[in-house]
Amino acid sequence: MESVENRKETIGADINGLRRILDDLTLCKADLEAQVESLKEELLCLKKNHEEEVNSLRCQLGDRLNVEVDAAPPVDLNRILDEMRCQYETLVENNRRDAEDWFDTQTYPHALKNCAQGWQLEQEPHHAAPGDLRDT
Repeated sequence: MESVENRKETIGADINGLRRILDDLTLCKADLEAQVESLKEELLCLKKNHEEEVNSLRCQLGDRLNVEVDAAPPVDLNRILDEMRCQYETLVENNRRDAEDWFDTQTYPHALKNCAQGWQLEQEPHHAAPGDLRDT
């Protein structure tokens, strides 16, 4: 009985530890999402300022200047952020599955042992009964 209680306490402590980890990961995810939103807002602001500056310079120069820029194609930040989010969610799901698997490997053998012991206790009276009948 004492070992069952010890196992229950150990399993309970493990579950609480895993819950704390899950809470930390959830907070981390929320923080990253807030950072993503902040970066998106900053990007929009920078694009707007750039466009205003370009328009201002065009007005100053008029049609006197024609500039062609041979630059690399723009980076699709939304795609990159979506990929990061997908990777993060996959990582969270893998961690959750690993925690469940670990928990199952810790508790399943104990449950089987308890079940077998219970079955043996149920069978003992039945094994004794035929001997009792022969004695009469």
